Amino acid sequence: MAVLTAKQAADRLGVATATIYSLCGSRLLKHQRIGVGRGVIRIQEEDLQAYSDGATVGLEGNSSPDSSQLRHIKPR
Repeated sequence: MAVLTAKQAADRLGVATATIYSLCGSRLLKHQRIGVGRGVIRIQEEDLQAYSDGATVGLEGNSSPDSSQLRHIKPR
């Protein structure tokens, strides 16, 4: 069970450290605060993976969108 700092978590997701702090502040990313005062943020590796898996966007069971999903595109 690896525990990551906010910077390490940001590096793994390829985002800024501020994004990790924002996700934690919004309670979208499970984390722990350790220490007195504000303390430090620590994120379990499994929780970061769960967030990443949940953030994946795709079409279920359909590899290509039908024409109703592409109304903003005009055919030539």
